[in-house]
Amino acid sequence: MRVHLPFFIVALLLALIYSLTLAPGISWANQGADSGELISAAYTGGVAHPPGYPLYLGLAWLAQRILPGELALRTNLLSAFFAILTALGLQTWLRRLDVPAPLAALGALGLGLAPAVWGQAVISEVYTLQLFLTVLVLMQAPAGTAFVGRIFWPENWPVSDLLRGLVFGLALGNHATSLFLAPALWFDSTPGKGRPLWRMFVRFGVAGLAALALYATLLLRGAGDAPVNWGRVDSLPRLWWLMSGGSYTASLSVSASILEKIPELLALLAGAGWPLLLLAGLSLLLVRGFEILKRLTLVLLALHLLFGLSYATRDWQVNLLPVF
Repeated sequence: MRVHLPFFIVALLLALIYSLTLAPGISWANQGADSGELISAAYTGGVAHPPGYPLYLGLAWLAQRILPGELALRTNLLSAFFAILTALGLQTWLRRLDVPAPLAALGALGLGLAPAVWGQAVISEVYTLQLFLTVLVLMQAPAGTAFVGRIFWPENWPVSDLLRGLVFGLALGNHATSLFLAPALWFDSTPGKGRPLWRMFVRFGVAGLAALALYATLLLRGAGDAPVNWGRVDSLPRLWWLMSGGSYTASLSVSASILEKIPELLALLAGAGWPLLLLAGLSLLLVRGFEILKRLTLVLLALHLLFGLSYATRDWQVNLLPVF
């Protein structure tokens, strides 16, 4: 019981705080301009804007039918649920890395109450689900001195690699930026390290099949007459248009007002607390071991920052949530 008490406390505190601040209905707050569309698409069996978010739509449809309250409130609760799971996942990861229980709990609360994360936890959006899947994918990564994958996944082949591929595929079925998480699978499949290259192919093969299966459900949704039906996905070319970003690809440019976004980026990071960010940076530099995990962290940080700063939309900041 003592072992599980910190997890219970974190879950209880976050559940209480989220419940007190949860949007009672559709809200455009916290970069939530897509909330109404996502709620409607999930409920009516429609298709959301590119890339379609098939995993989120399926889970939101389920939540809308089993949770209590008004339709939008039920979908908002789904976001809070995954935000809590994300914090608990991080707490589990930290404990298995021998981080003391109080510090692991503080780290989990720090993530759950970071303004950017908190803001997404109380509205209907895809990003807390994405953050949860990101944590699961990163728990697969090797640490360098100790194999972190053993803390969560079965060690034996083939179950381990199948599960890792499946989770990565689910992430791809939720948000396109999950592609940036591919190194978490690659780094643990380096030839010559006792992990043959073909095991990496198995992981990515399973991931691809899982993602394609999820996106195929959009063909069924697109064939209906739902009022929310982006792109009228009734053929493979239309499905590819949706999956590849559709009209949103025009918003992606390396020179897209990067300098103008720097102040917003600094404000976003400041909201997370400069002392915590400084501590995280010093940890990467000073803590011995975990070399592969450090490199993976830097790679993911660079990829997400480059994408976020190059994406010319109003809500570009939410794509940086995995940075936290």
